[in-house]
Amino acid sequence: MTKFVSIGKYFINLEHVLTVTAPDANDRIWIELDSGQTIEAEGKYFSRVIGMKSDISKDE
Repeated sequence: MTKFVSIGKYFINLEHVLTVTAPDANDRIWIELDSGQTIEAEGKYFSRVIGMKSDISKDE
């Protein structure tokens, strides 16, 4: 089943994620997709992208 998660202004399909960096000193992550595209996002989305947190959150 396809799962999309919100990372701010984008929704990404988790089936296309190849790698995700851990949050860096500036609290940023980089998400590499199978299309070759790399997306930068806030570190607060790390848990969502790796599947450790539900995409439904009241404290966004």
